[in-house]
Amino acid sequence: MNVTTGWRDKMMLYRADVTPYGGKLKAAMEATYRTGRIVLLFEDSDGFELATEEISLKDVTRITDGKGGYVGIQKKGSTSLSLDSYNAIQHINVSWSGFD
Repeated sequence: MNVTTGWRDKMMLYRADVTPYGGKLKAAMEATYRTGRIVLLFEDSDGFELATEEISLKDVTRITDGKGGYVGIQKKGSTSLSLDSYNAIQHINVSWSGFD
């Protein structure tokens, strides 16, 4: 998983890319009811939480391979965050739930 962030107008912008598209991710995306979630926890150097973003598989975009298949998923979003807090981010912890 790759997470890219930026800050603009008092907002933290993020893009989360998950590859490869296979196994449990593929099964969760192709399920009738997409209950899977990915949680991004942005922390400072002492492990204190600065921001949390919960990504539902219902809200992601599939990344295509140009040949009719998929190579991953992507979610772009934003959340209100001060510049001081944004600059303090040192770690991004990722957790998953709802992947059978």
